[in-house]
Amino acid sequence: MRKQLCKGYKKTLVLLAAAVLMSGCKGQQSPAGTAEAVTAPDGAVTDDTDSWKPDLKTITFRVANAAGGNADLITRLIAKAVQDQYGVTAVVQNITGSSGFLMATDLNSYDPSPCELMFGTDTLFAIAPLFNESIQVSLDDYEILYGLDNRQSPSVLAVSSDLGVNTWEEFQEYAKTNRILAASNTPGGLTHLQVAALMGEAGIEFTSVTDSGGNKNILSCLNGDANCVMVNTGALAPYVDSGQMVPLVQYNEDPFEWEYGTIPSVADFGYDIAMESCSVMCVRKDADPVGVAAMAKTITDYLGSEKGIAEMKEINTEMVVMDPESAKVCLEKFTETVKRLKEAYYK
Repeated sequence: MRKQLCKGYKKTLVLLAAAVLMSGCKGQQSPAGTAEAVTAPDGAVTDDTDSWKPDLKTITFRVANAAGGNADLITRLIAKAVQDQYGVTAVVQNITGSSGFLMATDLNSYDPSPCELMFGTDTLFAIAPLFNESIQVSLDDYEILYGLDNRQSPSVLAVSSDLGVNTWEEFQEYAKTNRILAASNTPGGLTHLQVAALMGEAGIEFTSVTDSGGNKNILSCLNGDANCVMVNTGALAPYVDSGQMVPLVQYNEDPFEWEYGTIPSVADFGYDIAMESCSVMCVRKDADPVGVAAMAKTITDYLGSEKGIAEMKEINTEMVVMDPESAKVCLEKFTETVKRLKEAYYK
């Protein structure tokens, strides 16, 4: 069973499976891993990942989003693959609040283990510490199994098709004679900052309509409580497919191509506010490196398999895996961009 502590963390990733168990086995701990290091011909010590077995009876994946969201659905698919691979129960805990800080706190309360995982987002590592001094979370405290490139699902400003606006240029004209009510997450959140930066660049005054989730914000727009929304393309896709929503402009540095056409970049309009980021699967810093490598291999093998690709497409998601170092560099660059936009548009 799992022993509680109050610090640290290390590398890993992944998500859910069959049942969503919120408790886990707090208070108990099993023996440490079963794999052994082997010596290569050149004398270097290598990890025997093929023989590694989970060191706990339950593999726990933490997600800072509510059940049903994109990150939650991805994690559940990954967790199921991990459960099938190791024959050990894999559960997903949805620990919402404080931009992921509560999730990280929960992970840090357990001994480092490849079986104790967290899906860390750009909000947790870059945005939350910048807007809330009481939240101190550092990438250096964790081991990254790998990153997931968020450019496959960028933030996009969209409007209801009933508005009669189909391009960013038309929206700017609309804004000259209409009050702009922009739906996003709360101040200090990523989509709220992106709305502030985009409207600031275009010289458009706006009022925020805030909620905690992308789907809720889309509904605010469809219900007439807002006339635009900033949300990722993964959440937006079903509404574009049904003809209810129209995407206008998105935050990748390059135009975004998807099955519904091309969404221009903010950079196409001369705005120096593009931001690209990633999410990372991680564990506490001192987790067994053999187990971490084994877990990372299991997950990336699944994501690259025909089954994994097909299952991700069913939830309108395309996964592009990044190596740990590239993911860390990506998050560091993203953090610098967020700092710059905060200074410019959060007076």
